[in-house]
This record gives sequence, C-alpha cells and structure tokens, in this order.
Amino acid sequence: MVEAKNRFEEELIRCAQSGDIARFAKADNVEIRAKLIRDLLVDAEGWVHANGVYLAGARITGQLDCMFVELRHPLFSGGCDFDSVLMLQYTSIPALNLPGCNLPGIEGSSLRVAGDVLLRDGLRASGEVRLLDAKIGGNLDCSGGIFENNGQNALLADRAQVAGSLLLCNMIVQGPNDIRKFHAIGEVRLLGAEIGSNLDCRGGKFENAGGDALSADGAKVTGNIFLGNSFHAIGTVSFIGAEFGGQLNCSGGIFENKNGNALAADQAKIKGSTFLDKGFHAVGEVRLSGTETGGQLSCARGTFENESGSALVAERASIGGILDLREMQFKTGAVNFGHASAGLPVDDAASWPANGSLILDGFEYRAIGGKAPIDARSRLDWLGRQADFRPATYRQLAKAYRNMSRERDARKIDIARHRRESKELTRVDRGWSHFFDATASFGYEPIWLIVPLIFALFYGFVAVQIGLSEALFVPTRPEYANGHPDALLYSIDTLIPFVDLVQETRWVPKTVGVPGNLLTMYFLLHRLVGWYVGIMATAAITGLLRRNDN
Repeated sequence: MVEAKNRFEEELIRCAQSGDIARFAKADNVEIRAKLIRDLLVDAEGWVHANGVYLAGARITGQLDCMFVELRHPLFSGGCDFDSVLMLQYTSIPALNLPGCNLPGIEGSSLRVAGDVLLRDGLRASGEVRLLDAKIGGNLDCSGGIFENNGQNALLADRAQVAGSLLLCNMIVQGPNDIRKFHAIGEVRLLGAEIGSNLDCRGGKFENAGGDALSADGAKVTGNIFLGNSFHAIGTVSFIGAEFGGQLNCSGGIFENKNGNALAADQAKIKGSTFLDKGFHAVGEVRLSGTETGGQLSCARGTFENESGSALVAERASIGGILDLREMQFKTGAVNFGHASAGLPVDDAASWPANGSLILDGFEYRAIGGKAPIDARSRLDWLGRQADFRPATYRQLAKAYRNMSRERDARKIDIARHRRESKELTRVDRGWSHFFDATASFGYEPIWLIVPLIFALFYGFVAVQIGLSEALFVPTRPEYANGHPDALLYSIDTLIPFVDLVQETRWVPKTVGVPGNLLTMYFLLHRLVGWYVGIMATAAITGLLRRNDN
C-alpha cells in the first residue's frame, strides 16, 4: 500500500479507497506528490475505488510521469496546480479530467484514453499540450480553456483520433452572462485528425499573428464544424484537403490575417452547406479553390476585404445548391469564381465588387434565382466588372437565360458579346460586323431585316419610275412591246428571291448607254439585297447562326 507524507495525502488515499472527492482549500497550501497520484492510478494492489483518483484545490509537486504505463483508474483533478509537464506518452487511462487546472503543458503523444479528455472550465496551459497520434474514445473537451505557447504550438493533435466531439469553444458556466472563454495563444494544430462528431470552436479566440491560428489540413470530421458566434482568429485558419460530413458554419466569425490567407479550405469536401454569412468578417484572403460543397454556399451579409490581393477565391469550386451572395460587402480585393459551378446564384447589385475585380471565366450555373437582378442590362453591368473581356461568361449567362425561358434577354446578351468581340477584329471584318449588327443584330433579331427590305422596295420603285420616264426598259419578247412594267411589282419581283411576278421576265433595262447601264447595276445590287435578307432571315429563324456561334 502507498504511503502518505502528510495529512493531505492521507486524505487523498482515504478518498481514493472510498470513491469520494478529496477537496482541499487553496488557502491551506495543500501539496500532493505527483508520484503518489501515479501510484494510485497504477493501483498495483487493487484497492483503489472504481471512481478513480479525484482531487481538487491542491498543488501537485514533482512530475506526473506515466509514460508507457497502463493506468487502471481515471484521473479527475479540479483546480489543481501542477509544477511540471504531465508526461503521458504512450499512456493508457480510462479517462482524464483536468478542469480549472494550471499546468506547464502536457506531453501526451500516442496517449490512449477509453473515455473523455476534459481540459476545460478555466484550465490554463502555459506550454504545449501535445496529443500527437492520441486516441480518445469520447470527447476532447477544451471548452473554456486557455492554451498559451506564444509563437509555437499551443495545442498539437496531428493525426489524433477522437471518437466524439472536439470542443474548442466558449463554455457557459451558469447562465448566458457567465461564460468562460476558450483562448489559444499559439497554433492549434489538427493536421490529419479524425473527429467522430463535431469540431466546435464557437466563440473561441485563436491567436497566432503571422502564422496558422488553427490548422486542420487533411482532417476528417464526421459531423459539423462551427467557427462562428464571435469566433475570432488572428492568423490563418486552414482546412486544406479536409473532409466534413456535415456543414462548415462560420456565421458571425471574424478571421484576421492581413495580407495573407484568413481562411483556406482549398480542395475540402463538405457534404453539407458552407456558411460565411450573418456577420462573417474576413480581413485577408478567403480561399475555397477546388472545394466541393454538397449544399449551399452562403455569404449573405458577410464582409470580405483584402488590400493586397483577392478577397474571395472560389475557382474550380463545386457548389451543389444555392450560391447566396446577397447583402455582401467587398471592401477591397477581387472575387474569383473562375471555372466554379453552382446550382443557383442569388445576389444583388450592391454586393457586386468594383469594376475590374470580378473573375467569372468558366463559371457555370443553371439559372439566376431569388430577387437577384435578372434583366439583361443589369447582368451586362455584372459581366462588365470583369478585368478582361471573356466571351465564355456571356455564353454562360445566355444559356442560363434560356434555361429560365427568357429568350429575349438571352438574345441581348449574345448581341452584346458580338459587339464586344467586334472590337478585336480587323478593320475590314469590323466593318462587316457593324453591317451585320445594323441589319440583323447578328441574326438574333431578324425582325430588323425588314428595314433594308423596305428601303430596297422603295428605291426599286423609284428606279422603275425613273426608267419608265426615260424609256430605259425594253421587252424581252415582241409580244410585250405594247406593255410596260409595274413599278411596285417590278421592285418586288427583282428583290425577293423565289418570287416570280412575271415582271423581269418580260422587261429588262437597256444595256446601251450610261443611264441604262446604271439602272442595270442598280437592279443587280437590288437583287443582292434581296438574297442577303432572305438568307439571313432563313438562317436566323432556323437557328443556324446561333448553332454555328455556340
């Protein structure tokens, strides 16, 4: 049986046998040897109660060294002060509970815990808490804890496996106004960690200026990730290549990393929705490149700013549901949705970034939803905010309009694209493009072909009248010598292809003399106008021009 060195240790031994809590007053300056606690946890003689070793309010002297030891009982130490780093490498223990304790750190690499690990409720660690490759059968609860290791790792849990939730959040003690705040000074690192339920960081403060405040690249979280409710990170929050079985909720979170990445979730796979909304504020770049979101991506009422680069980068992102961009604020920085895809973008004009700050090349979407500006004029303003002209963005918008049965708006977008493309053509091609635009709106509005048709009919009528007054028409056969062409019918007959009003088959202009030759040349041009109008009208009506264009 273990031996006590003072009356306080005697009380701890008695409580360990009975299963009671050994409560001590801080004012009594209680000292308990770490070696005694270790001996009780090992319990070589089997007389410690199943409740384990439970003490509160003591100072633990010496080093609690349980490396490579299988402990038979849980340790519950409330409000105790530890002199030395807890050595728990390759240790096995049923449960570990250290609420409100002060300690210089924990070395718990490859720690095995059957139940919960509770480092919460005012716990203060002034050095690294190292849980590298740890396996925890319950929750890892650090809510309301303070982890301080400035400029280095405050909490290191790379490749840790937590069957329950990982809680790095504020802790409500007795009511909504009685809160113990989680605060990490130094990096919280969860690279490749596996979490069986939620990762909850709501209200927590993660502080590591100039470095990673919270890094969980390659992590796998079965449940949800909460980084909102006044969550505050100073430094990068990184989930590159992570997998989430639920949602990524950053509503109301503040992410600060000026001139760097505020939030990086490149290549992440999120089965649920992603929320960067309702008071979300990022100072620095938000990166979602190649991210897959099964639900919606909501940035509504979020604020994004980055003076030295892009504010929001979601290139190649795949968004299964709504892309909600309403009431956003892009104070500084570009917005990049290049080659991304979304089910239904919803936005408003006030949320659009400044001119030259929008990248939409390759962005695919089925339609535009909600109360977003939907008329072609507004959307042309939207496309015009791109730094460079990208024809594909116009084609995509026209396609979305057609999916929405808004053919007229789609045609306006197609026409605008052609007009913009014509600026890049040679002088000759540009002239033809302007003519095609003026006469048929590039084939998208064939109704305007009636204008050159009417002018041609009128001038043809006038030309015939002049020719008759000057006797410039001759019959094609002797039996037509006593007649003369009808001015209107002759103009129609020579203008409209495949129409035979037996006018030009009976009378033709003289081919002798300048007046006759001029009249002949005019009607050659007259016929060409007719053929042009006929071909363009047929192609436009059948959609041939649009098929060749897309």
